[in-house]
Amino acid sequence: MTPMLATRGGMSARSFGEFSLSSALIGSHVYFTAGTYTWTCPTGVTSVQVVAIGGGAGGNATVGGDSYFSSLTTVCAPGGSSSTTAYGNASAGGTGGAATGGKGGGGGGAGGYGVAGGNGGSNAGGANGGQGSGAGGGSASTSAHGGGGGGGSNLYGYAAGASTGGGTGGNGGGGGLGTNSNENGGAGGTVATTGVGSATAGLPTGVTAGTTSSSASTSGGGNVTAIGTAYGAGGGAFGGGAGGGNNGTAYAGGKGGYLCYNTVAVTPGNTYTVVVGVGGLDGSNYGGGGGSGAVRVLWGAGRSFATNTNVGTTTNEVYN
Repeated sequence: MTPMLATRGGMSARSFGEFSLSSALIGSHVYFTAGTYTWTCPTGVTSVQVVAIGGGAGGNATVGGDSYFSSLTTVCAPGGSSSTTAYGNASAGGTGGAATGGKGGGGGGAGGYGVAGGNGGSNAGGANGGQGSGAGGGSASTSAHGGGGGGGSNLYGYAAGASTGGGTGGNGGGGGLGTNSNENGGAGGTVATTGVGSATAGLPTGVTAGTTSSSASTSGGGNVTAIGTAYGAGGGAFGGGAGGGNNGTAYAGGKGGYLCYNTVAVTPGNTYTVVVGVGGLDGSNYGGGGGSGAVRVLWGAGRSFATNTNVGTTTNEVYN
């Protein structure tokens, strides 16, 4: 009898999907287009890791939108917001650079994992960020030009070192400088899961960089206004602050969005609200649009943003 029971037990484990169930308990969902969604907790999942990045402010300090998962657990403020309420582990985005000498200021980088985003430049270069935060964008290199957008932050944990400064690529993407040949500030870099951020590299499926229009960013990097010669660049994805422009008067760059992360208890089968904040509008003074926010919900044993453990894993990841 014993051999028969042992054999039957082995068959039962396979027939009831023991091994496939283990795989199903690892996954993540990325929300990157501004809007309101619902997430339904899978069977067997009782705790999730959540990271949220608020929308970046537009040039001339136009406020972005909140990003959050279940509003009482992880709420992340946008760039330019006067609110200091943020649940979970929160880091502020860098402040937009001041306008000096007719040059639009650079945008601030989005916040990172335990560190603030880089500040935008009020001269040629912006400040570095660190541990996954965005670098600040540089101000315009010539008077009457727009400033560079701030770099966005990422959803996949933090790097070992600081990001590079405004005007170059880096972890989270440094915002570009204004140039004599272009006269517009360079666009904020979009974020890569690993390596160097750029205008298009490393974006999740379906995420696009900002376009040359005057609207706010709803997906990816902020928009760069194409009309005229003195507009600020858009902020980088996700949450980068936009560069300030010059419409007879130079304007400061926008602040980067907050980054927050938290461990959240959930109930299988229940639904939870997810909100992705829009990037701030470019306003009426030639500022760029802020980078949109994003939210990532992930589950599976041994995953933690606090210790930067297994959060880069994209097994069973889906995107909106």
